[in-house]
Amino acid sequence: MKKRKLKKGPIIILVIMVLSISSILFLIKQNKEKEIKKAKIKEKEIVDKIEKAYNPYVKTKEKVKIYDKDENMIGELSNIELKLKKEKINKNTKYFYIEDLDAYISYKDITKIEKIEEYETKIIPFNKEVTTKENATIYIDEDSYYKLKKEITFNPIVIDEKYYFIFNNKKVYINKEDIKEEKEIDKYKGTEAIAIINYHYVINEEEAKECKQNICLRDYQYDEQMKYLKENGYYTATLEELEQWIDGKINLPEKTVIITIDDGWYLPRNIEILEKYNLHATLFLIGHLASPEAYKSKSLEIHSHTWNMHNLGECPIGRGGAILCKDKDKIVEDLKKSSESLNNTKYFAYPFYEYNDHAIEALKEAGFTMAFAGGGRKVTRGVNKYKIPRYGISNTNSLESIIKMIN
Repeated sequence: MKKRKLKKGPIIILVIMVLSISSILFLIKQNKEKEIKKAKIKEKEIVDKIEKAYNPYVKTKEKVKIYDKDENMIGELSNIELKLKKEKINKNTKYFYIEDLDAYISYKDITKIEKIEEYETKIIPFNKEVTTKENATIYIDEDSYYKLKKEITFNPIVIDEKYYFIFNNKKVYINKEDIKEEKEIDKYKGTEAIAIINYHYVINEEEAKECKQNICLRDYQYDEQMKYLKENGYYTATLEELEQWIDGKINLPEKTVIITIDDGWYLPRNIEILEKYNLHATLFLIGHLASPEAYKSKSLEIHSHTWNMHNLGECPIGRGGAILCKDKDKIVEDLKKSSESLNNTKYFAYPFYEYNDHAIEALKEAGFTMAFAGGGRKVTRGVNKYKIPRYGISNTNSLESIIKMIN
């Protein structure tokens, strides 16, 4: 029987087809691998971008939206500093969680910052519970605000033309027209009277040889008194806070005291001890003595004790300070010069504690809003702000006598 010969043509075609299919499959696989690789690269780029946007502390851009967990818009923020919660980031991450607001924000709407300066205050809230309207605007300033689709209830710390309170660790305010209701509560207790203790010179052993007046306190005396204030939890308020308290705009703690210092001589030890105990004081500086830069300290604010009118015997009244009788235009000129040298201060202390109607008229004309004398009694609300009393402290005062003044 004769064998049939296989034709080569179909076999070649079959081989070519197999090779072609294999090549196609290889190319498909290769392209798929490329696509997968490309997708992984793209995913990594997206994740890297999102991770790069994350920071524990951020600031929002202007007028950005915030959302709930279901991506419903629940408010608007503008130029607000935030703390973000750290969560696992993947390619589907679109938002970061703001724990303090229980809200989410797009990673595209924030920029990194180093840290958040949180507002701290010793001001006592008012005994009021205030509720905002829904969607009210809560301002830090005109460019920085929260606008949330919910009511906020707070205890105001300042009541003026606006209501101020602490929100998200910041001092914020709300306009009165955005208040829904307020009610009285009985929760906080502030002071009803404040002692102002006034010093002059704090001296060391060497300086004691030349400073013989009773207003020259030895540094160990002053240290003992400041240590008592610190260890017993006294709040040393600023003059701005005092003015707001007198006007009924804020409440201050029961243990509030104000430290003032007159003139500007023998300051180094005074400042050193204030800084040692982290206490706050006010220097009333005779302007021509020195630049306020010479006394720059985190523990000291500086206000006016005239520019050059702290001289004895210029008027036939009391100890004769010039402010009591000199031409009013000259007094106003001196006062304005002093104020301008001290960032346009509006606070003043009378030389030698002495004042009269002539002096008060000049102060008002020069733009001052508050003036300090002597008097040896506490300040209460409703006091005449041009006759604020102080306790003058001398080197004969014991610690016990000062405790009686401030308690």
